[in-house]
Amino acid sequence: MSIAFRADGRTLCGAIIDPAAGELFSARRGAGAFRDGRPIKVRDTLRPEDSVIDAGNSHRAPMDDYLVGRLVHAGYDFVQAGSAALGLAQVACGRIEGYCELHLWSWDVLAGLLLVEEASGRTSDFAANDGMRLGNRVLACAPGIARSLVAVTGIA
Repeated sequence: MSIAFRADGRTLCGAIIDPAAGELFSARRGAGAFRDGRPIKVRDTLRPEDSVIDAGNSHRAPMDDYLVGRLVHAGYDFVQAGSAALGLAQVACGRIEGYCELHLWSWDVLAGLLLVEEASGRTSDFAANDGMRLGNRVLACAPGIARSLVAVTGIA
């Protein structure tokens, strides 16, 4: 479950609940990110070979553009959790180094992107190119691998 509040073009707060794990992730702009009330932070990973990326798959993007092959070729390991919100929460709390997908809707990602930002991570500009209305590509990751992941995925 994921919910976010957005005003004046900015996501101000958000929460993700993982009922299977019994965890609550929350963030408020400028106040940090938390798991069950405790501060969280992205990993300080610097190398692809030390990184695991959750690579989501969207049927709204051509299968030929699917990112897993590019990630593996660049030295990254990958997982697929099946939930963009939970994948982003995993990045924010340092369990994995990144999340990427070629098309998502705002309700899937706004809370998670804020979590990653407030946990000192790097995120793509989801709202660009009318993303709030049309959906958009998503990249969120540890800052140390951001340049590499942007080059591999083409998501800035």
